[in-house]
Amino acid sequence: LRGGGRDAKAADLARDVSTLQAVLIRALREELADDPDAFADAVELLADATGAIHAAAAEALVRHRSRELESQANTDTLTGLANLRALQRRLAEMLEMQRRYGHPFAVLLMDVDGLKRINDSHGHQAGDRVLMQVAMAVRRSVRTVEVVARLGGDEFCVLAPEQDLKSAAVLAERLSAAVNTDVISPGEPPVGMSVGVAACPDHGDTAEALLDTADRAMYTAKAAGDGVAVGEPPPAEFAEEAKT
Repeated sequence: LRGGGRDAKAADLARDVSTLQAVLIRALREELADDPDAFADAVELLADATGAIHAAAAEALVRHRSRELESQANTDTLTGLANLRALQRRLAEMLEMQRRYGHPFAVLLMDVDGLKRINDSHGHQAGDRVLMQVAMAVRRSVRTVEVVARLGGDEFCVLAPEQDLKSAAVLAERLSAAVNTDVISPGEPPVGMSVGVAACPDHGDTAEALLDTADRAMYTAKAAGDGVAVGEPPPAEFAEEAKT
């Protein structure tokens, strides 16, 4: 149910319980007219029961609203993917797992090629449709354990657990091919995607080092027109700054 529908259901339940309570009290008054003490005890028990129902309904609604708000805070509204906030949290978790247990993972940064041309020539609604197609193409091409996020504008990111540099490069090629095949853009040339690949611990063990490496590789791929580029280790001075 959508939030509004659930709110309506909760309001209907509260109204129905209150109506039933009033009906039962009238029935009890007639049944126990000659025994005021028994009537008072019965009304007290009824009040406890209906109060418990109201409290349970309110608690369930609060839990649902909390989950809904948490989801909204971590979701990109256009594509339904994770947003930057969710990506940062998951990246921190994966870095901690790598430090503790040595589990490798990869970071793939992606930039949609040709989106500005579409926005300028066909309008931002056409651009948004392309972004939604890109999101679906990428999501269909990854495992369920991998995190797909939109960072904003035409930039996307995939966090791929248990992937070394070689397997991450294969994944990047698959994502680039999926966008080339599945995304239908207005006009020519077709939309493509540049992907930069970084791996942990190959390219560092901090979020800053990994994202910087993947970002530089992505722009290398874009400049070369190759679609995918694997990052080089970050400069030594950058790695030292990231650790301090």
